[in-house]
Amino acid sequence: MTPELKEQLLLRKFSSFEYFEEFSKHYFNFIDAAIEAVETYKASPPNPEETDTKIVDSYNNEIVLWESKVIPNFRSMYNGMITDIESAKIGNTIGIRSAAGDLRGLGKSMDGIRENFMDAIDPSIKEKYFYNLDQANTKGDNIYRTLSGYWRPGAIHDESITGPIEEQELLNYLRDGESVS
Repeated sequence: MTPELKEQLLLRKFSSFEYFEEFSKHYFNFIDAAIEAVETYKASPPNPEETDTKIVDSYNNEIVLWESKVIPNFRSMYNGMITDIESAKIGNTIGIRSAAGDLRGLGKSMDGIRENFMDAIDPSIKEKYFYNLDQANTKGDNIYRTLSGYWRPGAIHDESITGPIEEQELLNYLRDGESVS
């Protein structure tokens, strides 16, 4: 496959409704995991007598912040994504591009907000949170760059940016009359 064809197929993939659905699945899953983490911690907080009191106080302060700011924001993002994916279904990609862009800025929005309390709960919840956040970030970044036309020359070929890409899977984005040769 030539680099030019691969780039064309990547652009089609990253702007396809199927890719938007993959993005939204990870987006929903990371938010669900965040809510589950807070609820799990609240249901069974660490015992200060068995754990360093400063650590427990720190976790409890994080929970207050998560309950008052982070979770309401995540719920709003979740509801927005429902609307965005429905709009994308009929070809309106403005919302999905905005959601992808907002996710890019989430790290800055969460500056100073920690997830250390997740160390006190079932590690699989923390793993689910970070895995899905990472997947949503990568897919969202690909969507945002594609729909906004922000790819630097050659960057779309860099799998450290796009995540792993199976060339065989890209063939699904060939149009009638197009071929690899």
